[in-house]
Amino acid sequence: MLEFKILEKTVDDKWDEYLLNSNYATFYQSSKFLEADESRFPIFIYIVDEKNNVKGQLALSILKKQSALSSKKLKSYMDKISNLGNRGTWVSGPIIHSRSKEERVKILEKIFDAINEVIEKFDLILIDGYSPPQDMQVDKKYTDLFKKNNFKNEKFVTFVFDMEKPLEGIWSEVQKYMRVGVRRSEKRGISIMELKTKQQLEEYFKLENQWSKTKGIKDELDLSTLDIEWSKINSGFKKIFLAYKNRELISALKIVHFNKIVLPIKVLSSYSHPTSLGGPILTWTAIKWTKENKMRMYDLTGGEAPPKTGKNLSDYEKRWGGIMKYKRKWGGEELEYHHFIKVQNDSKYKLMRLLMKPDSIIRNYKKSRVKTPKK
Repeated sequence: MLEFKILEKTVDDKWDEYLLNSNYATFYQSSKFLEADESRFPIFIYIVDEKNNVKGQLALSILKKQSALSSKKLKSYMDKISNLGNRGTWVSGPIIHSRSKEERVKILEKIFDAINEVIEKFDLILIDGYSPPQDMQVDKKYTDLFKKNNFKNEKFVTFVFDMEKPLEGIWSEVQKYMRVGVRRSEKRGISIMELKTKQQLEEYFKLENQWSKTKGIKDELDLSTLDIEWSKINSGFKKIFLAYKNRELISALKIVHFNKIVLPIKVLSSYSHPTSLGGPILTWTAIKWTKENKMRMYDLTGGEAPPKTGKNLSDYEKRWGGIMKYKRKWGGEELEYHHFIKVQNDSKYKLMRLLMKPDSIIRNYKKSRVKTPKK
């Protein structure tokens, strides 16, 4: 007989150890990713059998405050919107510790029982999450269970590199356009360094500030978090690669790794040059690092799958067309995963979306005023 246990805000020191029993658990379900701050706190769900063996895990965040991306001046306004209710969200879960199809269904059903308790206890307007792309046992029965529990399903795809292949084999599958981009970066004097010092980290923070301006995001440089970020880098699960041209930091790539699966979580550019010189060589550097450090896979990440009909294709192309075209050129194996969404309170959800529009409008306005070099 299965039962669930819900741990709030803190988790025992065995959580990550249990995750490693799965070959598809990633950084996004680890305790290292789910840390509390003023806007959110983590929830850890265990599914255990009668002998207290862990059969399933799901880590999620409760977002109790809506953040203003465009300006700090909107903070008090966004705080009032937050009073409408909370949102729950997860990435790359749940983790099910069973190969048996029948048992997986029972474990997933028990996870839904736990999710429903979380929804009620924390007054969630919305809960959503992404399935693990590397879980090869996600099938129709799995997605139908989400549908039965009133979750909408959006299909996504990601691009994964198997590190059992030789590096030369991975390189040969990269499209010519991208290989040329890597070589061109080298010829144009782009040098790559792994972030090793606090001074480099401060440079990285300043680059992030520049990048934020180009996206219409509030651009106040918060160096107070530098020590926190430095400790995370020193802990070993994060790496940052820096791309320089003539000693100027022009782009950067941050990766994380857990369970020998590597993921890029932030790509930055100063857009100070007419072409993105550092992007391709940074990605190839990260893939090489993954291979050289004996990891199992590099997940390039991806985006939403194309619509089945042409009705919404124009909107899809505007949002996803460019980035998906770019990622396919790297030649990774395409894996499907799912974005599950459950609106618990439709009227509050619609009201919250309406009230958040000023932040989006200001952000787009600021973004439109930023001048970047023409290609």
